[in-house]
Amino acid sequence: MRMLGSSRPLWTRPWETKWLSSPTFVASFMDAGFVYVAFTENAEEALSCGKVCAVCCGVWK
Repeated sequence: MRMLGSSRPLWTRPWETKWLSSPTFVASFMDAGFVYVAFTENAEEALSCGKVCAVCCGVWK
């Protein structure tokens, strides 16, 4: 899974999981004013990523 961090919102609903192009799924979530995006080929992993982002995606603290 790859991670990107951005200081500006990528989508209006940061916890929404979006499908970009097969087989890549994107999970985004906010933490301390930053929007993090995780790229994965596993849809279930993308869905669970925002819920437990610190564990699943290794959010930078």
